[in-house]
Amino acid sequence: EDLKEFLFVKNFYDKGSKKNILIYFPSNSTIRKTHPFYWIDMMDAVIYLLTRKAEKIIIASPFPSFPQLENKVYRDKLKNLCEKRNVEFFDIFEIFTEIENGEKFFKKNNIYTEFPDTQGISLLADKIPF
Repeated sequence: EDLKEFLFVKNFYDKGSKKNILIYFPSNSTIRKTHPFYWIDMMDAVIYLLTRKAEKIIIASPFPSFPQLENKVYRDKLKNLCEKRNVEFFDIFEIFTEIENGEKFFKKNNIYTEFPDTQGISLLADKIPF
């Protein structure tokens, strides 16, 4: 399962043309199924491929996993890797966890969702670092 995301990026790398800017959002489903140790190695390979396919890449953190935020360890490891590889890091996790009641963007009918609602997407779009 942990190779699925890498193979998706590899397919893009093999078929796609060079881009000016590329923003990469890691898959939350891969995070739920992969130990952080293996996931960060896979993300290192993803970053390697993407840096050869775009003039500028931005790697987004995982979305927060409300209500328990157990994927913070993945966010922290990815942030460190981006610093090590000198790649821009877009901290979605922090955007939603630092604002008051950020979890409201991830609730529908009192059930937590994987992605933010339309208000949350608007908030996120305003903060994309171009």
